[in-house]
Amino acid sequence: MTNEQLLFSDELFVMPENPLSLAISYEFLMEHITLDWDRLYFGLKSAYIPLDYAVKKALEEVSSGEQSDTVLALASIFKGEDALAAQYVEDLVAEHVISRALLTDETHMLRCKNQFLYVAMLWLYENRDDYNQSILKNPFSRLSII
Repeated sequence: MTNEQLLFSDELFVMPENPLSLAISYEFLMEHITLDWDRLYFGLKSAYIPLDYAVKKALEEVSSGEQSDTVLALASIFKGEDALAAQYVEDLVAEHVISRALLTDETHMLRCKNQFLYVAMLWLYENRDDYNQSILKNPFSRLSII
């Protein structure tokens, strides 16, 4: 079983994907959910948020004076240094700032899925003109049926 597939009470839970490649802005996301490190990690693993959101989160923590050395290092990287950002995120997992175990906790997974589903649907609703045209041209081009 992979990290993306988790088994809870005889039902297979699959890590959600972002089939429409929604580009939800950091500000919009922060407006609608509390983005702690664990939710951020979930968002990264499910491809709903890009790595640069981890850098933005680190910058916020550095600004407030609450950070580890790894968070400080993450806040100081340049745009486009995705490999380095990914390494620092994994370092935060190793330091237990982010709990990888939460990706196997049914309650946490369902809470994160519901929060990201809510934000994704709200983003689509508020930006429907940007997405309607591309979906109407080829409605099945980016969706996969399992």
